[in-house]
Amino acid sequence: MAAEGNRFVSVAEGVLGAVGGLAHRKPVATLALVTALTGVGLLGTSNVVLDTDLTALLLDTFQSVQDLDRLREQFGGVGYCVIIGRNAEAEQLKRFADDIAPKIEALADVRYVMYKRPIDFFEDRALLFLGRKNA
Repeated sequence: MAAEGNRFVSVAEGVLGAVGGLAHRKPVATLALVTALTGVGLLGTSNVVLDTDLTALLLDTFQSVQDLDRLREQFGGVGYCVIIGRNAEAEQLKRFADDIAPKIEALADVRYVMYKRPIDFFEDRALLFLGRKNA
């Protein structure tokens, strides 16, 4: 088994050495080939979509997936997205939230945007959130 591994390594080294030598002798052709391969790769990935729904990985015959589909039909999508603003003054972050919230809410897949905490609720009930001190 070790002999096969060493043989594979020596063959790979030989092939890579030959490709490197060819690329050194014909740099313009190498650049054209790399550019063409990059273009083909970009065309192949232009339709790639990020699907964050983990149930897409499971078979539709699973009971849990069928239950989630029923839940989606009744209540809409499941899950949430969090956007965090950092490294700015508080007023700048508030303006950012006020500016971006309507844009995000206008997206087709977004049901609602919550970007302001209901602090009145917590202020009115602040004593209820106090912990007991252990004696």
